[in-house]
Amino acid sequence: MFVANNFSWNSVNNPEFVKWVTKWIPGAVVPDRRTLSGPILDRQSQRVEIQMRDKLNGKLATGQCDGWKNAAKASVVAMMVTVDSEPHLIKTHDVSAEAKTGENLLKLMLEDITYAQVAFGLLLIAFCCDDGGDARKFRRLLLALMPWLIVTVCWAHQINLIVGNFLSLKIDLLKCIPTALEVIKWFNNHSCANGILQTEQLSVPNGKALILVLPVITRWTAHYLSLRRLLQVKGPLKACYNKYAPVLLLCAGLKAEAKRKAEEVQEIVEDSSFWKDVRKVVTYLHPLAVANFITQSSDTGLHHILLTLGNLYHIYSDPKLDEADVFIAAVVLNPYIRNRWFATGVQKLTPVGLLGIVKRVCARVFREEPEIEFSEAFMDYLQQRGEFSDEWMQLSMWTDMFEKQKRKVNLVRVWEGMDTQIPAGQKQGRNRLVKLAVHILSIVANSAGCERVFSEMGIVQTKHRSRLGLDKVRKTALIRMDIK
Repeated sequence: MFVANNFSWNSVNNPEFVKWVTKWIPGAVVPDRRTLSGPILDRQSQRVEIQMRDKLNGKLATGQCDGWKNAAKASVVAMMVTVDSEPHLIKTHDVSAEAKTGENLLKLMLEDITYAQVAFGLLLIAFCCDDGGDARKFRRLLLALMPWLIVTVCWAHQINLIVGNFLSLKIDLLKCIPTALEVIKWFNNHSCANGILQTEQLSVPNGKALILVLPVITRWTAHYLSLRRLLQVKGPLKACYNKYAPVLLLCAGLKAEAKRKAEEVQEIVEDSSFWKDVRKVVTYLHPLAVANFITQSSDTGLHHILLTLGNLYHIYSDPKLDEADVFIAAVVLNPYIRNRWFATGVQKLTPVGLLGIVKRVCARVFREEPEIEFSEAFMDYLQQRGEFSDEWMQLSMWTDMFEKQKRKVNLVRVWEGMDTQIPAGQKQGRNRLVKLAVHILSIVANSAGCERVFSEMGIVQTKHRSRLGLDKVRKTALIRMDIK
């Protein structure tokens, strides 16, 4: 109850809480705060970790890490793994006294990787983090040390950086953004004007009172959602000035500067060219917002990233992509796509070219050259022959099953149904293609799970509870995630 409702541990010593327990749970023993946040919390977190061990044992996992500054202004680094599209918190570290270098981050993550594989019995196949200076060097060092790992940048962060680059362009069209923010701030800062706007929205049949929101750059898609909301209330805003212009001007107060600002806002709202520019900006930001929603999901795979970048390339410009072979292999190993969506006339993307790509990826991740049967199986897969036909793989059945559950098709499940379960160490033959598909499609291409954990930890460790130790915060967040 205390964890689920985020009660302070001190609350258990509150006389009113003791009275409530005595009244409604006669005979119950109320522990003090030290017992509750000590041995009891430890036991519950150990229970969750035992459940995690059962879930993660023998599974393929993507490691993720990110940094965060808590309410106590301590720098925290979290390490997580994602298995079957579900993130699991492994370790947290207070690195406030340490230099933010790639070497230090590598040292921490190597310890955490070893701990995760030994304690939970998982197999780490990939690692993902953002593109900060220390994280960028860490990825290079980790890849040099473990070349069989797929080490990738967090694509949710990358898309957000693209939005930031777009918003920083020095072009006339984007001048409407600070102007739009001035309108939003003025209405939000004047309760009378905001009230008039709310009333106007409710005056029409089935009307809803929508609030104006200010964007925060650290919140992904915030600018798109803010400007889109402004467009949604364009009609009520203009109606307010048509009906209540004198009243809205009085909302600003009696000072000349305040009146001048109110008149400026009125001019902006009544300017048709301003609304045209806002609509254009929203149109440009929309594909990036969609890309952000795709790339921050807990089940975002490498194939999602390449297809999303392909769509953005079609709309905008040429993206840069590290680990191109792995991303191409992930798309090809999606049995609903195979090689159908690739451009013709490109030698690298012919069946033979794609075979070379998947053979390189296979040799890298399994640390041995694939057998000749692997090549035969891959060519049969591209041609939908034998066990790799749509009918044999039962793609229609998988589609219907997941549609009934209102979920996306789990491609790993599709391929696992093809696995002949040849023991590791024995010649895999054609089954090597199945093993490779499961391996590559199990990789998660973002570290958004870390951001969600930091949100949980921020809920637990507020300014009023800033003295909570990091270990208690980690255990509490671990239990909260298990409850959810």
